[in-house]
Amino acid sequence: MSQICYLILLNGLIFMFCKAPRKDCCRVLPSRKEGVMYLWVGHCGENEVIEV
Repeated sequence: MSQICYLILLNGLIFMFCKAPRKDCCRVLPSRKEGVMYLWVGHCGENEVIEV
């Protein structure tokens, strides 16, 4: 699988940004501490839907 890359010229400098071939999913994990949030980030499962 190939990556999609963008070149951006800004103030005489060239920046390259590459997009990942697929998006990651995240899940909120349980936490016992007040005000603390744990996230798991990884590849999406076969039947998972990506939402924005």
